[in-house]
Amino acid sequence: MPASKEVNGFEALFKVAKNYQKKVKTTGNGAVIVIANEKGGIGKSTITALMAAALAEVGLKVLVVDLDPQSSVTQMLLPNLEKLPSPAIGDLLTTDFDGDNALFPADVIQPVPAGTVYNNEALGQLFLLPSNPQLGKLNNYLATNINGRQILKFIIKELVIEEGALVNEYDLILIDTPSQLDSIFAESALIAGDMVLMPTTPRPVDQWAIAQTIQKIREAKRVANRGLEIVAAVVNMYDPRSGLVESEGLEAVKAALGDRVVEPPIRSLKTIANSPAKSTSLLTTGQAQKPADDFRQTTTEVMSRILARLDQLSSKGGR
Repeated sequence: MPASKEVNGFEALFKVAKNYQKKVKTTGNGAVIVIANEKGGIGKSTITALMAAALAEVGLKVLVVDLDPQSSVTQMLLPNLEKLPSPAIGDLLTTDFDGDNALFPADVIQPVPAGTVYNNEALGQLFLLPSNPQLGKLNNYLATNINGRQILKFIIKELVIEEGALVNEYDLILIDTPSQLDSIFAESALIAGDMVLMPTTPRPVDQWAIAQTIQKIREAKRVANRGLEIVAAVVNMYDPRSGLVESEGLEAVKAALGDRVVEPPIRSLKTIANSPAKSTSLLTTGQAQKPADDFRQTTTEVMSRILARLDQLSSKGGR
């Protein structure tokens, strides 16, 4: 159980998670959320890992799909690896489902070990569809395959295995993407996803990527996934002590993305920046209780928007 200073954030997230679970039970499908931004270095993988951990902590069964050849989220969620997992998602994307040696999601998905920094006292279950650097070698193969951009959607939404479709086994699926959204992997994620969560920063150098990301989402909507929308944008690496430049940057993000920007922003902290290298997590360190509570509040707002979007889609008959 989180420390006393974190209880409010925990309880709010717990409440919205339970409401979300009720919605999932009525629709039969957990939402597939793509974490995407054209710009690298903004903390997509860290936000993915932290959000997955926070949601598992309040009882959701969460699957993280690592679709980035850099395999950052795999290394965060599977600590102390001597080598990256094999088989991994690349093997799943290229398997012959009708062949004698076919792989299926259950052959590749791994539980995130209990007692680790991203799965400390989780009430739910946290799972990972891991990546390894071999994924990067598949770009040309998938780009020239007639179904290359659709395979991930097939795996997540249409591949029936024993007790039902993969998506039905999880309350929520988070897909971590590479920064180059014109890669086959990012395009596949935008085709497979229900909604996009866009991390960004208030740094002026990163703001050009917002328009580029929106354009890529529009392209995916136009050709393959008409229901895709940015459900929320999370401002990362915010330092209120930086003065005018930082505050102006935050306002610029809000001007570009409007009410999709959620509060509070995620603070710029060494606890977060050093987490991959030092195997620490904002949610489990005793030195960052207030920022951890802020992150849970941000996650609560994101989940509230996901829930509202599911309600909207249900009313239109979209899910």
